[in-house]
Amino acid sequence: MAQEQDTVVQAGGGGSGTASSYTFVAAQLRTRYLPGGNTEQVYQVTAQTVPSGIYFFHNFRVAVYEKPTQVVDILNGLAESIETWNAVPGVVGLSAVQVIDSQDQFVNMFDVTVDSTSGNSSSVIRVQYPGSYAGQLSVAEFTSAVAQARAQLDAVENA
Repeated sequence: MAQEQDTVVQAGGGGSGTASSYTFVAAQLRTRYLPGGNTEQVYQVTAQTVPSGIYFFHNFRVAVYEKPTQVVDILNGLAESIETWNAVPGVVGLSAVQVIDSQDQFVNMFDVTVDSTSGNSSSVIRVQYPGSYAGQLSVAEFTSAVAQARAQLDAVENA
């Protein structure tokens, strides 16, 4: 099972810079246990998108967290993608969640509440975080996943 040790810290390098698409909320220094008995220190930053106020997380290696410009760029990019997701037709809610992957590591994901075209039914789909990194979802892939969920809801309503 994934094991992490948390230490709450004040906003360090990640709290600086010019954030236009998000508000910095908090950072926790965490020890991530890696395969082979190795560990690494990471900061888990919690931020909130502007203007929708959707909370999200991102993990930064210490060396990156200490470079405010990189942190701001990454968090702005995530916040902008999340705001774009929030505007996709059928999306009525986004909730950041953490799940444990096959390597016993925490993975940040989103539970997305999707409603039918009529608004009479809804379902929740779980998707990867937005971005261009491996395992992250593009806006087009997200829009497709929402459209597919919405079509399934519509089909059930119209059956």
